[in-house]
Amino acid sequence: MKKTVKFLTMGMLLIGMTALVGCKKDYITKKDADNKYVQQGTNNNTVQTETFTTNSNQWVQSTSSASYYYNHSSTNITSDVISNGAVMVYLGDGSGNVWIAMPFSKSGLDFAYAMQPSNVQVDISQSNGLMPNNPGGQQFKVVTIPASGMKANPNVDLTNYKEVAKTFNLK
Repeated sequence: MKKTVKFLTMGMLLIGMTALVGCKKDYITKKDADNKYVQQGTNNNTVQTETFTTNSNQWVQSTSSASYYYNHSSTNITSDVISNGAVMVYLGDGSGNVWIAMPFSKSGLDFAYAMQPSNVQVDISQSNGLMPNNPGGQQFKVVTIPASGMKANPNVDLTNYKEVAKTFNLK
């Protein structure tokens, strides 16, 4: 009886160890020197996030439209990511828990963004065409997903930050 229990225990331990060794983590998360979260995934799939907060002095009043804009420099935004992957910008509620995919309109304000290599521009205007107040302190998150990430996850809903975070194991 003791040999049977010992044998079963050893067998279960061996199965458990095999299962653990067989499991792999799809992404390793770390912060780089610029305090940006970087997710290094399998197949050289690197999804990167940056969170930044603006203040009223950083917004520029547009001379060509009734809007304010802010330019954020980001070396994560490359021509290849723009052409073959995805760049998403989300507005945060300040808690770090709620992120709304841009562009969107809320309470008469329009939140949008444009990008080019190494830069994302956030624009805020009013739906009625009048000049909005200076947006002041706002929290944003930029997520860059290379082509390999999009190919591996073609059905991810990029407008749903919780789904993006779960799919790419973002913190």
